[in-house]
Amino acid sequence: MESQRYDDIRPFRDEELHDAIVRLLQDPMFNAILEFVAPIIPEEKLKTDLLALKSIYEFHTPSSTLLSPVWVNEPRMHLI
Repeated sequence: MESQRYDDIRPFRDEELHDAIVRLLQDPMFNAILEFVAPIIPEEKLKTDLLALKSIYEFHTPSSTLLSPVWVNEPRMHLI
């Protein structure tokens, strides 16, 4: 029972990633944030790439970062 105490705030497991991304992509606020953070990446490509992720590690790995074009081309992102 104690192990479930923090389920609402724990990090996702790899096997939960796809369902979590599907839920996020259905959220209008999340989509607005994506549009703000990654305005130069076409929406459908970004969504397809997010849904293709297989692990949390893959999401965090710089070489596979979906937003790498944004960090290079968007000066405002350096302020965040």
